[in-house]
Amino acid sequence: MTRSALFGSRDDADASPRPRPSRSRTFDREARGQEDGPATSRPRPRSVHLVDDRLREKLEREEREHQTCVPIGEYETLMNRKEYYKDYVKKLEAHIEQTQTASRAKQGTRPAPGREDRPDQSPSLAELGKQHEALLRHFHDTNAFLRAVGKKDLKQAELDWARDIERSAQTENQLKRLQEEVLTAVDRFDPNFDSMAIEKFKLLNGAVGKLSKAKELTKLVLTDPLIEWDRSVLWKDSVAPPLSQEKLSESEKKLLLRQVIWKFFSAKLFDRSTPFASYGGSVGELAASFPFDRLFPDHETNDNAGKWRSVTIRQLNAHPESDDEKKELGRQLALDFAAFTHKRLLPPGTKVAVEDVERAATEKGDFKKRLDEAINQALGLSRLLMGERAAFALKSPSLKDIKFTKEEDDDFITALGHTVGVVDGADVESDVAGKIRLMGSPMLVKCGDAGGKNLDQETVVVRAFVVMEEAT
Repeated sequence: MTRSALFGSRDDADASPRPRPSRSRTFDREARGQEDGPATSRPRPRSVHLVDDRLREKLEREEREHQTCVPIGEYETLMNRKEYYKDYVKKLEAHIEQTQTASRAKQGTRPAPGREDRPDQSPSLAELGKQHEALLRHFHDTNAFLRAVGKKDLKQAELDWARDIERSAQTENQLKRLQEEVLTAVDRFDPNFDSMAIEKFKLLNGAVGKLSKAKELTKLVLTDPLIEWDRSVLWKDSVAPPLSQEKLSESEKKLLLRQVIWKFFSAKLFDRSTPFASYGGSVGELAASFPFDRLFPDHETNDNAGKWRSVTIRQLNAHPESDDEKKELGRQLALDFAAFTHKRLLPPGTKVAVEDVERAATEKGDFKKRLDEAINQALGLSRLLMGERAAFALKSPSLKDIKFTKEEDDDFITALGHTVGVVDGADVESDVAGKIRLMGSPMLVKCGDAGGKNLDQETVVVRAFVVMEEAT
């Protein structure tokens, strides 16, 4: 750029000379400090105007060029931030106005017309700045988290997370249900208690076997045909239909008598509706004050029945009976057995008096000794089983339903007497399949689990003993 282009030519300057103010006059006025009026500003040369215009055009052109060089994505981001800060400024102005309105309200001044009073809950400008910074940090953290988990949209991420939480809850419920099923199965097969109950059952079965061989008893009940027995003394469908006394061996008759004795104890001491029958004396009177069958008429299905029964027996055991009270309870059970024998096993019109049977059951002798042993074993097993939350019962498998046919290694019945405490049965070496003649002792069934729940599920703890027909 030439000098003439910036400042003009010398000819132009000479052709139109511009008046200049007197330097001496201006200097004198400033020196004296007189206020003769404002000093006339020196007119700017035309060349200076040209410089300003050209510089302005150059700056505007560079600004436009710079704007066109910004990437589109970055430009949109800048524009979004611009709109965001515009909104933020509006919010700040609204907060400031709210703060001022509240301040005037505190001072007793009325707000400007058209404005409503607002509660003084507005934060200060410093607090708003902190909130803004926190909001920006949260925004950046959220974006970073979304990038880390591979999500682009926060709403979509929330939906995906909600579905994941729902699936997790369903999986947790399924796992909990499976765990409960496993624990239920474990509780149903409590090895420690079940093994103890099995041993107690074997001891009682052995004592019942000895009692069924007592001469005083066998002379009374095995002389006449067994058809004279009351049908209720045996479990239903526990003897093959064509069976009669003439076809029974002596050992088989005694096995049927064993079943009769088991049926007596089942009704007296193992009835689930009267779980405290094994207690006598003052403790028995205390137990009788709890009418279990009236409190829990649905005890076979009510889960709370087992819990209440277990807790009550634990409390009763804390008050032990005296020796005299135990003897009196045993004597009463012996009298009940004598009455049962006379009424149910002897034929009608028998010449044997009930007193004779009672005397044989209560006075010294082999019959009384064996009866007392069986009674003591039955009392011990009854208290053991009734103290559990699970319900135990003595039952007979319905032999009629299986057509009096046993499978090999059957889950409900066995011909191996020594496994259930029977030592006077048929001597068999293996639990083979075949036809059944009669049942000698019942099976011990556990209803529910150790927690007193699932009472509809039964587990065979001890199998029923049966006598098989001899192979021809």
